Amino acid sequence: MRARGERILGALGGPWTFGGQAAADFLIADESFASVTYVPTVDELYATLDDGTADAICVPEQTLRTGFHVGIQSGLLDAPRPLYVLRDLVHAYHCSLLLQDEQTPLAGVQTVLGHTGSLSQCGPWLAEHLPDAEVVVVHTNSLEAARTVLAGDGTIASVGTPSVAEELGLHQAALDIDGGSTGNYWALSATPELATRPDTLVVSGRFDPDVPLGDVVAGLHAAGARLVTAFARPSGTALFEYDHVLRFRGAVELDEVERQLAVVPTARLVGAYTA
Repeated sequence: MRARGERILGALGGPWTFGGQAAADFLIADESFASVTYVPTVDELYATLDDGTADAICVPEQTLRTGFHVGIQSGLLDAPRPLYVLRDLVHAYHCSLLLQDEQTPLAGVQTVLGHTGSLSQCGPWLAEHLPDAEVVVVHTNSLEAARTVLAGDGTIASVGTPSVAEELGLHQAALDIDGGSTGNYWALSATPELATRPDTLVVSGRFDPDVPLGDVVAGLHAAGARLVTAFARPSGTALFEYDHVLRFRGAVELDEVERQLAVVPTARLVGAYTA
Protein backbone atom coordinates (compact mmCIF):
# COMPACT_ATOMS: atom_id res chain seq x y z
CA MET A 1 0.00 0.00 0.00
CA ARG A 2 1.24 3.47 -0.84
CA ALA A 3 2.01 6.01 1.85
CA ARG A 4 -0.90 7.84 3.42
CA GLY A 5 -1.77 10.82 1.27
CA GLU A 6 -0.77 8.94 -1.88
CA ARG A 7 -3.28 6.11 -1.86
CA ILE A 8 -5.49 5.28 -4.82
CA LEU A 9 -9.17 4.38 -4.45
CA GLY A 10 -10.84 2.14 -7.02
CA ALA A 11 -14.39 2.85 -8.20
CA LEU A 12 -16.85 1.56 -10.76
CA GLY A 13 -17.41 3.27 -14.11
CA GLY A 14 -16.20 6.85 -13.87
CA PRO A 15 -16.67 10.12 -11.97
CA TRP A 16 -20.26 10.37 -13.27
CA THR A 17 -21.48 7.05 -11.80
CA PHE A 18 -23.03 6.60 -8.36
CA GLY A 19 -19.96 4.70 -7.14
CA GLY A 20 -17.66 7.29 -8.67
CA GLN A 21 -19.43 10.09 -6.83
CA ALA A 22 -19.24 8.16 -3.55
CA ALA A 23 -15.51 7.70 -4.19
CA ALA A 24 -15.19 11.48 -4.61
CA ASP A 25 -16.83 11.86 -1.19
CA PHE A 26 -14.15 9.56 0.27
CA LEU A 27 -11.40 11.79 -1.14
CA ILE A 28 -12.94 14.73 0.72
CA ALA A 29 -13.52 12.79 3.94
CA ASP A 30 -10.14 11.01 4.04
CA GLU A 31 -7.02 12.91 2.97
CA SER A 32 -5.04 9.66 2.78
CA PHE A 33 -6.67 9.05 -0.62
CA ALA A 34 -5.06 11.09 -3.39
CA SER A 35 -6.96 9.94 -6.48
CA VAL A 36 -9.52 7.54 -7.94
CA THR A 37 -9.00 4.90 -10.63
CA TYR A 38 -12.03 3.61 -12.54
CA VAL A 39 -12.81 0.18 -13.96
CA PRO A 40 -15.90 -1.01 -15.88
CA THR A 41 -17.01 -4.08 -13.85
CA VAL A 42 -17.20 -5.28 -10.24
CA ASP A 43 -14.88 -8.22 -10.96
CA GLU A 44 -12.25 -5.83 -12.31
CA LEU A 45 -12.79 -3.59 -9.28
CA TYR A 46 -11.82 -6.38 -6.87
CA ALA A 47 -8.90 -7.30 -9.16
CA THR A 48 -7.36 -3.86 -8.58
CA LEU A 49 -6.59 -4.96 -5.01
CA ASP A 50 -4.66 -7.97 -6.32
CA ASP A 51 -2.66 -6.24 -9.03
CA GLY A 52 -1.88 -3.13 -6.95
CA THR A 53 -3.78 -0.70 -9.17
CA ALA A 54 -5.75 0.48 -6.13
CA ASP A 55 -5.07 0.49 -2.41
CA ALA A 56 -8.78 0.28 -1.58
CA ILE A 57 -12.08 0.06 -3.45
CA CYS A 58 -15.36 1.96 -3.01
CA VAL A 59 -18.37 -0.39 -2.76
CA PRO A 60 -21.99 -0.06 -1.52
CA GLU A 61 -22.49 -1.83 1.80
CA GLN A 62 -26.24 -1.25 2.21
CA THR A 63 -28.98 1.04 0.96
CA LEU A 64 -32.02 2.68 2.45
CA ARG A 65 -34.55 0.94 0.18
CA THR A 66 -33.17 -2.58 -0.13
CA GLY A 67 -30.94 -3.09 2.90
CA PHE A 68 -27.70 -5.03 2.78
CA HIS A 69 -25.91 -5.45 -0.53
CA VAL A 70 -25.70 -9.25 -0.43
CA GLY A 71 -22.93 -9.47 -3.04
CA ILE A 72 -20.64 -7.08 -1.17
CA GLN A 73 -21.33 -8.70 2.20
CA SER A 74 -20.67 -12.14 0.72
CA GLY A 75 -17.50 -10.79 -0.90
CA LEU A 76 -16.22 -9.79 2.51
CA LEU A 77 -16.95 -13.32 3.76
CA ASP A 78 -15.82 -15.30 0.71
CA ALA A 79 -12.89 -13.38 -0.77
CA PRO A 80 -9.87 -15.62 -1.48
CA ARG A 81 -7.77 -13.27 0.68
CA PRO A 82 -8.89 -11.31 3.75
CA LEU A 83 -10.48 -7.92 3.11
CA TYR A 84 -10.79 -5.07 5.59
CA VAL A 85 -13.09 -2.06 5.97
CA LEU A 86 -11.03 1.11 6.25
CA ARG A 87 -13.97 3.48 6.77
CA ASP A 88 -17.54 4.17 5.63
CA LEU A 89 -19.71 7.08 4.57
CA VAL A 90 -23.30 7.79 3.54
CA HIS A 91 -23.98 8.97 -0.02
CA ALA A 92 -27.28 10.25 -1.44
CA TYR A 93 -28.21 8.72 -4.80
CA HIS A 94 -30.23 11.43 -6.62
CA CYS A 95 -31.25 9.04 -9.40
CA SER A 96 -32.52 10.50 -12.67
CA LEU A 97 -34.40 8.78 -15.49
CA LEU A 98 -32.34 9.45 -18.61
CA LEU A 99 -33.75 9.55 -22.15
CA GLN A 100 -31.99 10.04 -25.47
CA ASP A 101 -33.21 13.62 -25.91
CA GLU A 102 -36.06 15.99 -25.07
CA GLN A 103 -38.13 14.76 -28.00
CA THR A 104 -38.13 11.16 -26.72
CA PRO A 105 -41.58 10.42 -25.25
CA LEU A 106 -41.70 8.78 -21.85
CA ALA A 107 -44.63 6.68 -23.03
CA GLY A 108 -42.41 5.13 -25.70
CA VAL A 109 -39.88 3.68 -23.27
CA GLN A 110 -39.81 -0.11 -23.49
CA THR A 111 -36.63 -0.88 -21.54
CA VAL A 112 -34.98 0.71 -18.49
CA LEU A 113 -31.31 -0.09 -17.85
CA GLY A 114 -29.28 0.47 -14.71
CA HIS A 115 -26.80 -1.00 -12.27
CA THR A 116 -27.93 -3.08 -9.33
CA GLY A 117 -27.70 -0.64 -6.43
CA SER A 118 -29.21 2.48 -7.96
CA LEU A 119 -31.81 0.69 -10.09
CA SER A 120 -33.17 -1.19 -7.09
CA GLN A 121 -33.79 2.13 -5.28
CA CYS A 122 -36.20 3.27 -8.00
CA GLY A 123 -38.59 0.31 -8.13
CA PRO A 124 -41.70 2.14 -6.83
CA TRP A 125 -41.28 5.06 -9.27
CA LEU A 126 -40.69 2.77 -12.24
CA ALA A 127 -43.66 0.59 -11.32
CA GLU A 128 -45.92 3.67 -11.19
CA HIS A 129 -44.67 5.60 -14.23
CA LEU A 130 -43.35 2.86 -16.54
CA PRO A 131 -45.33 -0.23 -15.53
CA ASP A 132 -44.95 -1.95 -18.90
CA ALA A 133 -41.23 -1.31 -19.40
CA GLU A 134 -38.73 -4.12 -18.94
CA VAL A 135 -36.24 -3.29 -16.17
CA VAL A 136 -32.80 -4.74 -16.96
CA VAL A 137 -29.80 -4.81 -14.62
CA VAL A 138 -26.54 -4.27 -16.52
CA HIS A 139 -23.38 -6.05 -15.44
CA THR A 140 -21.10 -3.11 -16.08
CA ASN A 141 -22.11 0.25 -14.59
CA SER A 142 -24.56 3.14 -14.93
CA LEU A 143 -22.26 5.01 -17.34
CA GLU A 144 -22.36 2.14 -19.83
CA ALA A 145 -26.15 1.92 -19.40
CA ALA A 146 -26.39 5.63 -20.27
CA ARG A 147 -24.21 5.12 -23.36
CA THR A 148 -26.63 2.44 -24.53
CA VAL A 149 -29.44 4.99 -24.25
CA LEU A 150 -27.43 7.48 -26.30
CA ALA A 151 -26.85 4.94 -29.06
CA GLY A 152 -30.39 3.53 -28.98
CA ASP A 153 -33.58 4.14 -30.90
CA GLY A 154 -35.42 6.16 -28.23
CA THR A 155 -37.17 3.19 -26.63
CA ILE A 156 -34.41 2.68 -24.04
CA ALA A 157 -34.00 4.69 -20.83
CA SER A 158 -31.55 4.33 -17.97
CA VAL A 159 -31.20 5.25 -14.32
CA GLY A 160 -28.15 7.47 -13.79
CA THR A 161 -26.75 10.56 -12.14
CA PRO A 162 -27.44 14.13 -13.26
CA SER A 163 -23.74 14.45 -14.08
CA VAL A 164 -23.77 11.49 -16.50
CA ALA A 165 -26.71 13.16 -18.27
CA GLU A 166 -24.66 16.33 -18.64
CA GLU A 167 -21.57 14.44 -19.75
CA LEU A 168 -23.37 12.52 -22.51
CA GLY A 169 -25.99 15.11 -23.41
CA LEU A 170 -28.95 13.00 -22.33
CA HIS A 171 -32.34 14.32 -21.22
CA GLN A 172 -33.32 14.01 -17.56
CA ALA A 173 -36.98 13.11 -17.89
CA ALA A 174 -37.43 12.83 -14.11
CA LEU A 175 -35.25 13.77 -11.14
CA ASP A 176 -34.75 12.06 -7.76
CA ILE A 177 -36.82 9.04 -8.74
CA ASP A 178 -35.31 7.10 -5.81
CA GLY A 179 -37.42 9.16 -3.39
CA GLY A 180 -34.43 10.42 -1.40
CA SER A 181 -32.64 7.09 -1.01
CA THR A 182 -29.13 6.90 0.42
CA GLY A 183 -26.44 4.25 0.50
CA ASN A 184 -23.69 3.46 2.95
CA TYR A 185 -20.38 2.86 1.17
CA TRP A 186 -17.30 1.04 2.37
CA ALA A 187 -13.67 1.59 1.44
CA LEU A 188 -12.36 -2.00 1.33
CA SER A 189 -8.68 -2.91 1.37
CA ALA A 190 -6.60 -6.10 1.33
CA THR A 191 -4.36 -4.50 3.98
CA PRO A 192 -5.62 -4.07 7.56
CA GLU A 193 -5.56 -0.63 9.13
CA LEU A 194 -6.99 -0.81 12.63
CA ALA A 195 -7.33 2.33 14.75
CA THR A 196 -6.10 2.06 18.34
CA ARG A 197 -9.21 3.89 19.62
CA PRO A 198 -11.97 3.26 17.07
CA ASP A 199 -15.66 4.09 17.42
CA THR A 200 -16.80 1.66 14.72
CA LEU A 201 -16.01 -2.06 14.48
CA VAL A 202 -16.80 -4.59 11.75
CA VAL A 203 -16.57 -8.27 12.65
CA SER A 204 -17.10 -11.29 10.41
CA GLY A 205 -17.31 -14.97 11.20
CA ARG A 206 -19.24 -18.22 11.17
CA PHE A 207 -21.27 -18.96 14.28
CA ASP A 208 -23.36 -21.92 15.43
CA PRO A 209 -24.70 -23.28 18.75
CA ASP A 210 -21.18 -24.42 19.70
CA VAL A 211 -19.59 -21.06 18.79
CA PRO A 212 -22.48 -18.71 19.63
CA LEU A 213 -22.87 -15.25 18.19
CA GLY A 214 -23.95 -14.05 21.62
CA ASP A 215 -20.40 -14.48 22.93
CA VAL A 216 -19.14 -11.91 20.42
CA VAL A 217 -21.96 -9.46 21.14
CA ALA A 218 -21.56 -9.79 24.92
CA GLY A 219 -17.78 -9.52 24.81
CA LEU A 220 -17.73 -6.39 22.66
CA HIS A 221 -20.56 -4.86 24.70
CA ALA A 222 -18.35 -5.31 27.77
CA ALA A 223 -15.57 -3.52 25.87
CA GLY A 224 -17.90 -0.57 25.18
CA ALA A 225 -19.24 -1.35 21.68
CA ARG A 226 -22.89 -2.05 20.90
CA LEU A 227 -24.24 -4.06 17.98
CA VAL A 228 -26.02 -1.83 15.44
CA THR A 229 -26.37 -3.97 12.27
CA ALA A 230 -26.08 -7.67 11.51
CA PHE A 231 -25.94 -9.37 8.10
CA ALA A 232 -26.66 -13.12 8.26
CA ARG A 233 -26.29 -15.80 5.58
CA PRO A 234 -26.85 -19.54 6.09
CA SER A 235 -23.60 -21.47 5.79
CA GLY A 236 -25.25 -24.23 3.75
CA THR A 237 -23.34 -26.88 5.67
CA ALA A 238 -25.18 -27.18 8.99
CA LEU A 239 -28.50 -26.20 10.53
CA PHE A 240 -28.36 -23.12 12.81
CA GLU A 241 -24.96 -22.22 11.37
CA TYR A 242 -24.65 -18.74 9.83
CA ASP A 243 -22.00 -16.48 8.36
CA HIS A 244 -22.28 -12.96 9.79
CA VAL A 245 -20.97 -9.47 9.15
CA LEU A 246 -21.57 -7.34 12.24
CA ARG A 247 -21.19 -3.61 12.83
CA PHE A 248 -20.65 -2.21 16.33
CA ARG A 249 -20.51 1.39 17.51
CA GLY A 250 -18.91 2.83 20.61
CA ALA A 251 -15.58 4.31 21.68
CA VAL A 252 -13.32 1.36 22.54
CA GLU A 253 -9.69 0.38 22.98
CA LEU A 254 -8.38 -1.91 20.22
CA ASP A 255 -6.42 -4.04 22.69
CA GLU A 256 -9.58 -4.81 24.65
CA VAL A 257 -11.54 -5.59 21.46
CA GLU A 258 -8.87 -8.04 20.32
CA ARG A 259 -8.80 -9.62 23.78
CA GLN A 260 -12.56 -10.19 23.72
CA LEU A 261 -12.52 -11.63 20.18
CA ALA A 262 -9.58 -13.94 20.91
CA VAL A 263 -11.87 -16.25 22.91
CA VAL A 264 -14.22 -16.75 19.91
CA PRO A 265 -12.19 -18.80 17.39
CA THR A 266 -14.30 -18.06 14.30
CA ALA A 267 -14.59 -14.29 14.81
CA ARG A 268 -12.41 -11.98 12.72
CA LEU A 269 -11.98 -8.24 13.19
CA VAL A 270 -12.26 -6.76 9.67
CA GLY A 271 -12.66 -3.10 10.53
CA ALA A 272 -11.77 -0.71 13.37
CA TYR A 273 -12.02 2.96 12.46
CA THR A 274 -13.43 6.34 13.44
CA ALA A 275 -16.64 7.17 11.57
